[in-house]
Formats: sequence, C-alpha cells, structure tokens
Amino acid sequence: MKLTLENIDIWQCQQELYCKRSDGHLIKIQSPHTDKILKVIRGLQEERVWQDFEDEDLSREERNEIIRFLLQNQIIRREHKNPKGHIRHKQIGVFAAEDIFEQVKKRLCVKDFHFNFKAVNSCKDLDGIHFLLVLAPVFDHYKRLEEISNACYRGQIPLLYAEFSPSCFSLGPLVEPSMETPSLACYMKRKKMNLNNLSLYSTFIRCEDKTLVQQALASEYPYFGIGLDLIACELGYYWLYQAQLSTRLMGKSIVFDFIQYRCEQSRVLKDPSSELFQKTPYSPFNA
Repeated sequence: MKLTLENIDIWQCQQELYCKRSDGHLIKIQSPHTDKILKVIRGLQEERVWQDFEDEDLSREERNEIIRFLLQNQIIRREHKNPKGHIRHKQIGVFAAEDIFEQVKKRLCVKDFHFNFKAVNSCKDLDGIHFLLVLAPVFDHYKRLEEISNACYRGQIPLLYAEFSPSCFSLGPLVEPSMETPSLACYMKRKKMNLNNLSLYSTFIRCEDKTLVQQALASEYPYFGIGLDLIACELGYYWLYQAQLSTRLMGKSIVFDFIQYRCEQSRVLKDPSSELFQKTPYSPFNA
C-alpha cells in the first residue's frame, strides 16, 4: 500500500509540531518523539512504499503507530491505484458556444476517466452533472452566468472557468463550494469593475476579435489546443487527488499571454454583498 502526504504546511517549534491542512484546520502535535514523526513524514515525501520504509532509530511498532496517527488526522492518505481497465464515468456540463462544445466533446480526455458532456444553457440543465465547465466570455452572458453560478454554489457543484481569445487564454477560478471558495459571480463582478454598459463593451470586444482573426471560430484560435490540454490537466488533478492539487486555482485566475509569452495571476475575493456568503452573526444569547 502506498501512502501520500497531503497538501499541508508543517513547521516545528521546540517539541511541538504544527500541521496546517488545505481545509484550514491546524493540528498541534505535542510529543517527545517529534523527531521520529518528522522522519516518517520526510520518508513519505519521497513517495516510499509503507513496507519499505525503515529507519534504525525507529521500530516497526513506532512507525505503524505514527502512520496510524497521521492517517486519522488526515495528514497523509492511502493512495488507491485505479484497477486496470476500470474507467470512472463523469457527467460534465459545458456552458460554451456550439463550436467550442463540439471540440470539447472530441478532444477533451483524461486517462482512466470517461466524460459524458452535456450542454448547459440554464439552471434547469444542471441536474445530474458532477462538474461544470464555463468556456464563454462573462460579458456576453452576464445575467445568465450569474444565475448559473449561484445555482452551482447552492447545489455544491464544482465549477471551472476558462476563456479563449485570439492572443491569450484565461484559466480559473476553480470554484469548490464544499471548501467555501469565492464563486464565479465574485470573479465576474471583479471583471465588471466600473463598466456602465456591458452590452456595449461586449460588442466592442467581439469587433476587436473579428478584426484580429477575420471572424475565425474560437476553436480555430492558434492556442485552442493548449487551452484544452490545461483544462484536462486540472480535471485530472481534481478527481485523482481529491482537489488537493487544484488549490492553486481556487480563488485565483491565470491569464496566459501567447503574444508576449507572459503569465499573469490575479486573486478572486469573496463578494461580501453576495447572499451566498452572508451569515448570521453568532450570539450566545440566541443559542
């Protein structure tokens, strides 16, 4: 059996060990055997097999006890290999233009997974899907995307946003409602900034795109295939590692500029005015 270290931060202070998990929980380990615990963790960092891990200062009983403790506190996890020939089926909703949707069905694939793609045009189409891909400019469908974003958040449906343009590719944010990440609507509001006329701005962008690519379809953009490969990588990480390696896109958006070969990253913060994040303050008198 193979054991894998979770995505955590670890630091030591005298005889105390602190582990901060990706879900925000902080675990304090106070023991005279902190050094032995660190030895096991360092061994697992090298992806060693459990049975092969040995140390002259660590007995088998001590090692097993430490591993049992780390498993119980979700600091490490058992890595279950996918049985040979076993394919996991996932229903993926896609909000995109027709040409992009057709290309996604043909070209988007991840090893050990079979994707069933379903076109999503409204909140009614969200039933039965495991994941939603939004591959459309937010300004073209602002109100509809806002409704779909809120419906996904309430329905605990994870969502990944991406946008193709003639010269760049935007990836993120990844929205994971179970981890209370910022929603797509938060990202949309940040992009909107102080624009007074979204339809006019959207028309302007489309005109610019037509001038640049002579009315080419988005699926014919030079870097369309690269964008699909990046999306496939994120989907694979998301399911194979239970979202642990996808945290880099939670609350973040990355723009790949293929003209100047630059990469820009921006944060997406929660919208405090959104009803999704408004909670009743705790009062001991109401308990």
